Amino acid sequence: MKDVSAAHASALTEMVARLGPHDAYPWDPLPWPGTFSKVLLFDRATGHTFELGRIAKGAVFPAHSHPSLQVQYLISGRLRLPTGEVIEPGAFNVIPPGHPHGPFEALEDAISLKYFESVPEYVMPDGSKFSYRAEDGHPVPGHG
Repeated sequence: MKDVSAAHASALTEMVARLGPHDAYPWDPLPWPGTFSKVLLFDRATGHTFELGRIAKGAVFPAHSHPSLQVQYLISGRLRLPTGEVIEPGAFNVIPPGHPHGPFEALEDAISLKYFESVPEYVMPDGSKFSYRAEDGHPVPGHG
């Protein structure tokens, strides 16, 4: 019988993975007050990223876009869009590259599972950018 754990370890050499209960890992602050990220899996070769995102109650995640595809599933909390529409837990969204979205106001603490098809990069309406480190996929305030 093949050693599955060794095969998994070999397959993860190009990846940064936080396996097991996610509560064991800290939230990384993003540049916008009350917003956080917890990278669960980052592939150094492709930039593919799975993460948890958190917006604290009352905080606003600003309008932005990404140069690559983003997929998002709201696990908990409620988010208000500029139109007044409220996104409830269980909402699944696919956001095409370059598509502006947000701002999102957290009506209560909100957590979402997100997938980025390349290293996460946020492009703000004024053209400024914020990106995660390419070596480990973690956000670094002021890294752009």
